[in-house]
This record gives sequence, structure tokens and C-alpha cells, in this order.
Amino acid sequence: MDIFTKIFVEKPFQVFLCILIPWLLLVIILWDEPNTKSTVLKFSIVVIPQWVFIFNTMSKNLDKELNEIIKKHNISKEKLFQITRLSNYELTENEGQFKFHVSPRRKKKYLNMLKEYYE
Repeated sequence: MDIFTKIFVEKPFQVFLCILIPWLLLVIILWDEPNTKSTVLKFSIVVIPQWVFIFNTMSKNLDKELNEIIKKHNISKEKLFQITRLSNYELTENEGQFKFHVSPRRKKKYLNMLKEYYE
């Protein structure tokens, strides 16, 4: 639940636009016509963009936290490869910023791994 509060604090307007307004529209639409087929379609139209927004924001937050730890401990790319066992395709570097091309679950795993290794 901590990640959702962090998203709400960092991007309240986007949360409002992406989550609250579509749900209100869905309630208004369903109030008029509770047809099962159209309900599933309307529900998916509302839910899918919300999950995309949430996962994208979670991924960016994890990237930011990983980069903070890497900068704090001055970890080189080679050392990062040794610690995390990532490949060249999963980790790229651009102007001192590392980009992890893995799932948020694995990013969280690597974040915990780096915290345990250096702290």
C-alpha cells in the first residue's frame, strides 16, 4: 500500500484523471443500462488504463530508488553486473542513469539485493 500512497503524493492530478473520473463515468453509464456484455467492455476500458498507469509509475519509482543507491555507493556498471547477474540487455546506462529493463518485481528484488549488499 505504500507504493499507492507514494503515487498519489507524487502525481495527484494524474491519479484523479486516471482513476477517479473513469470510475465515476462507469457508475453513471451502468446506472442507465446494466447490460452484461456492455458492462464487461466498459469495465475493461476503465480498468486497463488504470493498471498501465500504476505499473508504469511503480516502475519509474523503483528505477529512481535503484539509481539513488547506485549513485550513493558509486557502483560501476561492471560491479552492478556482478552483484545482480543482469545481462547487457536488462541493464543500460545513459549519462550516468541506469535503466533496468525488467519487471517491477525483479527491480524490487535487485533493490533489496543492493540494500543488503551495501548496508
